[in-house]
Amino acid sequence: MPRLLGQLDRDALVLSLVPGRTLDGDLFRARPRELFAQLSALIDSLHALGVFHLDLHQRKNLLVDENGRLGVVDFGAAVVLGPAARALLGGLMTRSDRHAPYKFLARFAPEELTPEEARAVLWQRRLRRLWPFMRPGRVEYRAALKRQGR
Repeated sequence: MPRLLGQLDRDALVLSLVPGRTLDGDLFRARPRELFAQLSALIDSLHALGVFHLDLHQRKNLLVDENGRLGVVDFGAAVVLGPAARALLGGLMTRSDRHAPYKFLARFAPEELTPEEARAVLWQRRLRRLWPFMRPGRVEYRAALKRQGR
């Protein structure tokens, strides 16, 4: 994760460089459950600080360093909520961020999905279709469900 180096003004931060390679299908397929766990832990760390990234579904915002550790970048869509706002909006924003690890499993390693995870991914996909700025994505996880006889 990048470190905060300073603040230029009320709308601009200076963050440290995060070296790494953009998360891609080959990297994820090589270690799906490990990267799933790393991303889940990063999300938990951000949320513990009151930070909601809101753009983790894009691979370009996830980097893997030379040691295989996952990092999160591009906090342009992120928000920081205080306690009252977190009580009101935190659940919705948490669901948005927490969907990302499942999305990557469904896309790059659908055979790794448990039946419960596959159902959660399908439910989240249905909800995202209601969001006016989203276009429908791929549905590889449906093939995984069919292979599992569901």
